[in-house]
Amino acid sequence: MINNKKYLEIYLCSFASSDLNKSVFRFKNQKLCFKIDVERHEINVIEGLKKTIKNNKSLILIEIYKKNYYQINKILDDLGFNQIKKFKERSNYLYSNFIN
Repeated sequence: MINNKKYLEIYLCSFASSDLNKSVFRFKNQKLCFKIDVERHEINVIEGLKKTIKNNKSLILIEIYKKNYYQINKILDDLGFNQIKKFKERSNYLYSNFIN
């Protein structure tokens, strides 16, 4: 407990994007939430997560580098995702394949 509040401990790991679907994320028919902030490498991350985010109800908060926006938006649109919100402060976007 920190300051009388309970916190969930989350362990962050680093993986090559090609390994994400093979061994790490074997979820199916689950509700998943992703926060992606990878400094211009978002295309590689989304490509590596395609199978996982397609086979689950996924909510994705992603910071998209300006030059990558159209490609990321197209990939997510092709996977059935809707852009729910664009945050004003930064290049952050919220996408979902189960919320309209």
